[in-house]
Amino acid sequence: MKTIKPKPNTFYVRKDLTDDIGVMPVYPDAYIGMTTNYDIKSNPDTSLFLAESTTVSPDDYIYGDGKISDIYLDLYVNSLTQTNPQTANWLDVYMLKPNLDITEGNMTIVSGNYTAPVLFYNSYNDSTDWMVEDFDGSDKNFVNSTLYTKPNIARSHLTALWITRGKLQDIYFEGSSPIDADKDDYDWKNPVKQIQEELSQGLEWTVYQVQKLAVDTMESKLPGISYPNDNKNDEYVINKGADGLYGMRNMTSGNPFMIANVQGGGGSAFAKKIETLRKPKSWWMDRGATEPTAMNIYRGSAGSFDQFEETFVARCTQLNSIFSQVQASPDVRDIKDQTLEGPGDTDRFIAYAYANLENSESPTDGQSLRYKVFWENYSGATTGAVAQSVANPFGQDEKWYGDSGSKMPYPQSVTSTIYGIPQPTPIDITTSGTGVPAYAPEIEIVFKINDLPVTTWSTSGNQYDTSGDGHGNWTLDRSFNIIWNDDAHSLGAGSGSTPDLAYASRLWLGARTVTDGWELNYPDVDGAMYSSGSNFSPWISFIRTSSTSESVDVICNANYWRNLFNVMVGGGSLGFALDDITPFKTSVPMGEWVTMRVKLNMYENRSDTSVRLDPVNTYSYNSSGGSSTVYFPGLYDENGKVRSCLLAHGRPWGVNSYPDGVGPLIDDTSLSGTDTAQVYANNSYYPNMTFWAQNMRAINEVGGGDTNHINGWYSKIDKITHDDKNVDILIDQISFKQWGLNVNNGTVCLENGMGQMVRIPSSTFVTPAIKQPPNFNYPSALPAATVAVNPVGSGSLTVDNYYAQPAALTASYMSFGFPEKTTIANGDLHQFLFNDFSVGKEKTALPITLAKAGYFVSGNYNGLFGLNYQDNWFRDLSIGNSAQNIHITGGDNSVDGFVSKGLVGMTIPDDSGYGPWIKSGNPLVGAKIISISDDKMSIVVDKPNVFDIPLNTPLVIEVNNIPYKQLAVGSGSIGYYDSVGTANSTPLVQTKRRNGNKIYLSRPLLNDDAGEATATGYGEAAQYGAYTFDFNEQRNEVGQGSTWATSLSSSAKYYNTNFNLTKATISPYQYWLNMALLNASSSAVWGAAFGDVTQSHTKVQQTRAYTGIVAVSGASDGTYTPGTTYNEDLYTDGVYARKWSLAFNDPINSIVNLNVDYGYGVINSQSEGELPDSDGGVGRVGRDYVELGHNYINLGSYVYIARPEMNTPFNFIIKPTYMASYTSLYNCNINTKDATTNKAQIIYGITDPISICTNFTVSPSVDVSKMVEPQQIATATKSQATDLLFSWSEDAEDINYRILWVDDTHIENKYHKATFIAPLNENSVTANYYTSAGNYINGIKTAFSGTADEAKTNHPDIEGACGYGSYQDGLSGHWLQTEDNVIDLGATDEFTVSVQYKPSGGHRNGTIIAASNSAVSPMHSVLSLRTKSDGTVEFWFNGFESVITSTSIYSMDGIKPLAITVTYDGKLNNNNTKMYINGYLEGTADYTLNFSGTTSSTVAVGARVNGGLPCEGIIDEFTFHNKAAYVPQNKGKYILPTATFPDMSSGVSKKYQSKLFLYDYHNIRGASPNQVCRSNSASWKWTGVT
Repeated sequence: MKTIKPKPNTFYVRKDLTDDIGVMPVYPDAYIGMTTNYDIKSNPDTSLFLAESTTVSPDDYIYGDGKISDIYLDLYVNSLTQTNPQTANWLDVYMLKPNLDITEGNMTIVSGNYTAPVLFYNSYNDSTDWMVEDFDGSDKNFVNSTLYTKPNIARSHLTALWITRGKLQDIYFEGSSPIDADKDDYDWKNPVKQIQEELSQGLEWTVYQVQKLAVDTMESKLPGISYPNDNKNDEYVINKGADGLYGMRNMTSGNPFMIANVQGGGGSAFAKKIETLRKPKSWWMDRGATEPTAMNIYRGSAGSFDQFEETFVARCTQLNSIFSQVQASPDVRDIKDQTLEGPGDTDRFIAYAYANLENSESPTDGQSLRYKVFWENYSGATTGAVAQSVANPFGQDEKWYGDSGSKMPYPQSVTSTIYGIPQPTPIDITTSGTGVPAYAPEIEIVFKINDLPVTTWSTSGNQYDTSGDGHGNWTLDRSFNIIWNDDAHSLGAGSGSTPDLAYASRLWLGARTVTDGWELNYPDVDGAMYSSGSNFSPWISFIRTSSTSESVDVICNANYWRNLFNVMVGGGSLGFALDDITPFKTSVPMGEWVTMRVKLNMYENRSDTSVRLDPVNTYSYNSSGGSSTVYFPGLYDENGKVRSCLLAHGRPWGVNSYPDGVGPLIDDTSLSGTDTAQVYANNSYYPNMTFWAQNMRAINEVGGGDTNHINGWYSKIDKITHDDKNVDILIDQISFKQWGLNVNNGTVCLENGMGQMVRIPSSTFVTPAIKQPPNFNYPSALPAATVAVNPVGSGSLTVDNYYAQPAALTASYMSFGFPEKTTIANGDLHQFLFNDFSVGKEKTALPITLAKAGYFVSGNYNGLFGLNYQDNWFRDLSIGNSAQNIHITGGDNSVDGFVSKGLVGMTIPDDSGYGPWIKSGNPLVGAKIISISDDKMSIVVDKPNVFDIPLNTPLVIEVNNIPYKQLAVGSGSIGYYDSVGTANSTPLVQTKRRNGNKIYLSRPLLNDDAGEATATGYGEAAQYGAYTFDFNEQRNEVGQGSTWATSLSSSAKYYNTNFNLTKATISPYQYWLNMALLNASSSAVWGAAFGDVTQSHTKVQQTRAYTGIVAVSGASDGTYTPGTTYNEDLYTDGVYARKWSLAFNDPINSIVNLNVDYGYGVINSQSEGELPDSDGGVGRVGRDYVELGHNYINLGSYVYIARPEMNTPFNFIIKPTYMASYTSLYNCNINTKDATTNKAQIIYGITDPISICTNFTVSPSVDVSKMVEPQQIATATKSQATDLLFSWSEDAEDINYRILWVDDTHIENKYHKATFIAPLNENSVTANYYTSAGNYINGIKTAFSGTADEAKTNHPDIEGACGYGSYQDGLSGHWLQTEDNVIDLGATDEFTVSVQYKPSGGHRNGTIIAASNSAVSPMHSVLSLRTKSDGTVEFWFNGFESVITSTSIYSMDGIKPLAITVTYDGKLNNNNTKMYINGYLEGTADYTLNFSGTTSSTVAVGARVNGGLPCEGIIDEFTFHNKAAYVPQNKGKYILPTATFPDMSSGVSKKYQSKLFLYDYHNIRGASPNQVCRSNSASWKWTGVT
């Protein structure tokens, strides 16, 4: 509140705080030095204000008596800032427990010295999942694709006819028939048209007969004559319509037969078009149509036929899963066979395929994905076109490996593809010496194969193995496959709607383009498999090869082996036995939940030739291998080894160039003049992951290659024939593990609040990247044998499955981002306070000794995936004691190797010897871009917390390991932008706070920030330009680099797969300083701990954490004086030895008093630990919103509840009410106790009840009746026999003065016959006066409104005698004055002047009140009351004609009040002017003239009229009465001389009234008997002699 409303009979006393400090929960170990002001902030760097004090005591006010009845906290607010002007700046006050002793330190927060907030990040590895698809029904896909509509197939019986192509041609060339004339659309009744038609028809008939003759006799086409189709015996369907007539349907160009194209001329005559014919069945049969013995097939999207399980939840689509595309073969519905009561035993069957979300059994008790592919047995005809069409409803391969007549049936499929998986970015330098991280990304799939029939055999096709028995090879027609690729698969050929694995695999396994037909690009001696334009996709297949075993074979790269064997059959030899496939094969049980992990190899690379010629040795168990690993935790072979196999891929999963960063991949000097272009294909990362389940109906007969047989080249019947075939797969979870660093954002800013915890985790154990680590160079004390792990077992050494368990240590990282390097890289010492240290056991925490540091320079910013790339990030700066660039040990208040809170010092050069510090992104904190909006103005990222930073912080987009802009920017292959030749020099920033994972950008995200967005060729530095982020599903569609593709061979299109976005990261664009910390104790150097798998010499250490890092400084000499912090009552160097709690939700341990209910609730034991609602403010003692200037927070509830005694502890804490709401953040800058003016204080209200005056009586001062001697009577009568004796009783000991009014009229109140009343108790800049007691009572007031502005402004002060008084500051420009010449004081021969004044400022000449009129100059006022420089008080009136000076000298110290009363009674012969101060007569004077200020006066308060000689202090009240009052100086009795009192008036005896007013030090103002003590009235009359 802005004002205090004083209570009656209450005076107010300010009391200074004993101590005050500021503490910050966000920087809880900062002992902040207080200045004259302090910021109380709500968020993010929340700050609290603590104060130590005691309640008021008599020593604080001396004059007066009473009890504490009010408490106000006086806060003077200098400035206010708030994010929302509609919200108020609320503060809460809580009481602190009495046992408080706070100490002010000298630390200063200097974060503002760096031009913008310093960004703090902490990144680390652990085994948590980067992303999990648990099939809960939420949309998680990375790339949206066209929603797939599943087609369906229905079959009818005996409602269709069959007819050959030749018969249709005969019908086409028939002449007109009279019987059809009335039904034709060709106007056959018109003779002219009939003649035209007959002539045209005759010509067409001639051409047809010639063609037919050529076919019939020569079985070939005549030269130059168009014969549109090869086989006149091809059959077509004639369907029955709803009207009972038969006709052709859907005769469009996209269907098998378009009658308009039967004749080469296109059928220009008016002959009846076949497609319009609607004829009876007999009409068609007369022309050669026949009734089928089988069924008719309809294709379309309507009439879906699905077999749902009872646990069905929803179809799996791109809208409720991680998949971007979900496809399935059409469902086949036979209208006469609607049920499944057993294996199919006729030509009528049902087939369906689906991917559904189900509530089936799950190891995680959630939903799972079910692939079900069911094909009922077919037992119909096996040869002929009709049989093939019915038995193979999904289509047939017309060109099975070059055999134009094989007609192999397409299998039934269901497939789901995850498009655009962001590239994993493993970062780790723990294995220093190897140049690669300690761990590898892994993909975990939890699945169960419920049912998988034994697969089929064929003499050629998509098989992976050979039996050696002449029957051919296993196929993948019944299989479950997981395939990684950089190209979306196409639908099956021929059918136009069926996903087919063989068809899709062409681009996944080496076919140059989709238009290459079925001619696969087999590997040959010239290495075509890995030439530019080839591809090689990692592939895992699950098939069954034995009907008696429940085991399922796991074959990696099955299609690759298929091609190798085909080459061998063709006469070639690759020189290895069939058994050598063993490393790529294992098995898993059917009917059990299985966990599979794929450990991705991001680094190792082998030459193309070595992979092709010797794949086994290339991908062997030794560390030089380049394969990834597939393993099954929990499944072991007979030797105890985790079941595993190798997954080959042509290049490392992450590297786009050789590990050393060089090596021409496209060596075409014609494109770049004399330079060889060093650009690597963008296809060595496989951002798509496809799950594919296939099924094939029962193979009950061997096709033997018969082109008319339904089984084509199937060379072996099933183990179980005439049975329904069902593939049933459950997937519970797909997890991406170790996909990169986890990041905590410790930046304290508006967008991030108080920041996240900065963790230094215990050196986390993760599953290692390689099965067998290299032999590190250990110290001699550590034998090399300690790293001899045995993944396969050897001799007496058992299998330890090293690669399958969390056995690799990893480091963690701290990153500091500076907006400008000039503020930090200047050679000066910069210190950062690491706050709120936490660890499991503080006293046993050991220092971290394995630490590295560095920053990015052009020579080390080379990307992620290269030998020693990451190691080089940490080579530029030394770290250790104060002699190093970064000080983490030594000196007072140091973190001592991160075993405590404390300081980290930095002395940073701009160039450490490897080149100048560059501004860049930071892979350690960068976020992967998951997706981009259509307008390119927003993105979804995986680490949204990275962007909880000031919105104007520049950001940078970078693509992992693309060697673009190498020459223009530097040798780095992660791009950054600067002012040199870049298209994107405009900073990229956020436009608003993120929404979840969505980040809003200031410009469209069209490409990365490396350089130009357009490139026209290779070779020129500027044309290594930025990669675009558009998405194309298929690799052969030209995307970015289209000009490059036309410049190279057509196969260069393969490099245009637009998955650049999967490799893109975004991070703040700063000058980054990074530290790497291995939280382990070891006698070895970096790298040794990784290999010490037994941990005999390397021990992991406790996880430790900090909350809040901030730049600080101490005294000018660099020293620090500890003080109170948020965490400790006094900061201790090292462990927390003086820990305390300032929590607002812990009533037991907190120093905040939460146990007393001050009217706003209390936190009891039941609610302990629950954070109180900030709106509720449970436990608070006061709350208010503050404004600029003085604010008075009412703490009266403390008085009401605690009933505080005088001089007892009164400690409190102030906190912002709303600390969490982003929309109501605010900052209040307040004065502290050290401010010179308007300091923070407590205002106490002291209730001082008014005195009680009783038994007020009047009587003659002499009782003549008791006098005996006549002489006594004579003497008394002469001088004092008529004087009056007033007697009374008063109960108070603090009476300051007394006023006795005597008059012949009624005396109502203390303002008897007042002509000027200035109460001066307004809490306002305006003060008022009253010209009579009646006006005062009735509120008829007039403002002091002097001519000068200085004479109008009141300065209220609550420390007046009874509430507010008017404070005069002693300056010449400050006083109160009435308008000129408007006051009629109205007295000539008597008056009383009464002023309550508490002078301050020491002895000085100062005017308290003055009055002047035209008769007397302002300098010589009609009356003036002033203090003098000698400490006396002086009064004069009528100029200097009557002057009284006090006898006493007063301290004028702002403590002692002066109640000044001046009376003038002109009827007295002498001493008619008297001055009383505090009830005592201080001086008298004689004056014989009338008072000259009766009319037209100007009254001034605080200075002379019109200014000058101002006073200093509080003036509480000034009254002028045109009646002389009497001032009894003694308690209980007063003798009033009455010699001047007339006895009679107009012959009537006079009646007199009297009333006594008692004034203590505070109850001095008011007309009510409850405000000022007054007696009863005492009256008398004189009996005169006439």
